[in-house]
Amino acid sequence: KLGVATDAAENGAVALVMLTRPRHELVFMDSLMPVMDGYEATRKIKGSTKGQATVIIALVLVVSRGLSIPA
Repeated sequence: KLGVATDAAENGAVALVMLTRPRHELVFMDSLMPVMDGYEATRKIKGSTKGQATVIIALVLVVSRGLSIPA
């Protein structure tokens, strides 16, 4: 309905490969991904000429034991 296409990467290293394609204008980056975390992936993206124009919104999810979210 919104006219957008989405992709999901299982870690920062995969995200870097996906961002070599020209279709990404906005990135929601999980800071705590395995293999390469979002901080390192963001540094690498912003370190490239193309990546300087990429909008990256950082996300962090911290789960505490005993915390439950109602269904």
